[in-house]
Amino acid sequence: MAFTRSDLDVIDAAIASGALKVKYKDREVQYQSLTDLLTAKALIAKELGVGGRRYVYPVHSKGV
Repeated sequence: MAFTRSDLDVIDAAIASGALKVKYKDREVQYQSLTDLLTAKALIAKELGVGGRRYVYPVHSKGV
């Protein structure tokens, strides 16, 4: 299934409000717990390529 940014936004809104029922375009999903919502969010974010960890590597130079 191809997810969209709006799917992620719907999950985020449900997490923020504490709701366990999420309505997508033509369907409605009842999650059992917040853990299930967070798992769905992680799955969607991974597929969209957002929200991953970023690593910053410092570069040092003596200015020579």
